Amino acid sequence: MKAKFAEKEGRELGHVHGNGLLDVAVGRLIASALLAEGRVRPHHIFPDSKWVSFQIESEADVPFALQLVKIADKAGGKWGPTINFPISQNNKNILTHDKH
Repeated sequence: MKAKFAEKEGRELGHVHGNGLLDVAVGRLIASALLAEGRVRPHHIFPDSKWVSFQIESEADVPFALQLVKIADKAGGKWGPTINFPISQNNKNILTHDKH
């Protein structure tokens, strides 16, 4: 069972499986950065893609899960190398995108 998020321009942002596994399409560059930091794990079906998986285990995980959905919303699959994205847990900003 999965609950699909609202689509944007015909594209799925992500979904949550019944076991609390969140799958989101954050884009390849951000996926690589998040994976390198260990914040998420590779998508369980498409490990080398713009998709990542994050296990929601408690209420403490919800803020980061929502942050991932916001990233997916802004990503749109269009981001290139000009990304300024704060992924550190200590950073309070959600997302900044350089518009060069």
